[in-house]
Amino acid sequence: MKKVSIIFLIVIFTYLYMPIMVLLINAFNTNRYGFKWDGFTLKWFKVMLDNQGLIEAAQNTVLVAISSATIATLIGALGAIALCLHKIKGKRVVLG
Repeated sequence: MKKVSIIFLIVIFTYLYMPIMVLLINAFNTNRYGFKWDGFTLKWFKVMLDNQGLIEAAQNTVLVAISSATIATLIGALGAIALCLHKIKGKRVVLG
């Protein structure tokens, strides 16, 4: 049974990670569509970095991620402090 579980996990992880591996390999392929390997290139990364709209979108994404993580951390810390310092109804439910 343990051997079947390991084989099952290998199949699932292969299924999940194979598309990522294909993308990584084709990112360095000179062929535009990636059906066959024509050689190594960094051209697609240059094209990506020359796209100003993509750069602005990435900057906005990082700004939103940092802001939301900071706000969530502050709310969580303040909630933890409140639970420790005050008698709050339902405290046992939250703390387990």
